[in-house]
Amino acid sequence: MSTVDLLNFIGGIVLLVLGVVIVVVVLLQEPKDKGMGAITGGSSDSYFGKNKPKTRDSMLAKMTKIFTVAFFVMLLAISFIPLIVNNITG
Repeated sequence: MSTVDLLNFIGGIVLLVLGVVIVVVVLLQEPKDKGMGAITGGSSDSYFGKNKPKTRDSMLAKMTKIFTVAFFVMLLAISFIPLIVNNITG
């Protein structure tokens, strides 16, 4: 197994893990629209009831952005690994 194959294999595993993490984090987020609940007054009126999901959702949204950027950086890195290694080895 060459160095390029090993790096591609490890990068593929990292991409797979990042993809699963992104899916899980997105599924944990609350939907942005309130649907019919907002029309019928189904929302809670307490301060903590309104702001608790926002802090959790803002944390999950930030995690989604971080993991998505990491996913695309790894994708680009895996794409350029053969070029870099071939230029180094000649």
